[in-house]
Amino acid sequence: MENRLWRECYGTLSVLNIFDSEIRDWDIGQENSFIKVVLPSKREAESIMKKLGYTKIDTRFDCCVNIKKFKEKYNYRFRIERDYDDLYGNEIFSIAKQSFNNDPRFNFLMDYSKKSYELILKEYIQCSKYKFICIHGDKIVGFLLLHPKSEKVMEVKLAAVLSEYRIRGVGIEFYFKAIDFCLESNFEFLYGSIETINLSAVNLYSYIKAKFVAINDTYLKKVENNGT
Repeated sequence: MENRLWRECYGTLSVLNIFDSEIRDWDIGQENSFIKVVLPSKREAESIMKKLGYTKIDTRFDCCVNIKKFKEKYNYRFRIERDYDDLYGNEIFSIAKQSFNNDPRFNFLMDYSKKSYELILKEYIQCSKYKFICIHGDKIVGFLLLHPKSEKVMEVKLAAVLSEYRIRGVGIEFYFKAIDFCLESNFEFLYGSIETINLSAVNLYSYIKAKFVAINDTYLKKVENNGT
């Protein structure tokens, strides 16, 4: 895992994000409201981070589909379109709010705040480059967000389907659409990050022949005495 560090601001909150391969003395600064650290999943790391005042909030798989090796074709039953002009932003946000209210990527504050949750989620959606929607009748029933992770890797940033349509296969059609889009756009890999407890997502990625390459833990720490 490469060492990366960046700061995000949500209203009055400032969150320092750290991706690292090992625990070290990070220069976190007192201007941050929260520190969020992602490390390779190790039992000894969890014990050390707890002593340092961090709480583990998430454990996720990294997984990757090799597009060039993917030969399977899919006959779509649902109408999936790209939202070129962000015309369906409100519908996407509405479905996302229902689907991710317990997801620690967005609702990671130790003191739950609906306003902060919605602010973080909305920014996450807006920062995704490619948006796809599924239309059934005259209703938006799901969405898929993609964003280039590198020149050759496309990332699934977020995907959700209304509960009554999940068993009808809308979710898997979104992922085949993502694979088709990667092929058309000359990307070689489709990347995803999923919670280890999300068995439906694990099964879905397994179905599209994803390789599970890493398990990472996310830790959170509130910065004290910074005026927040």
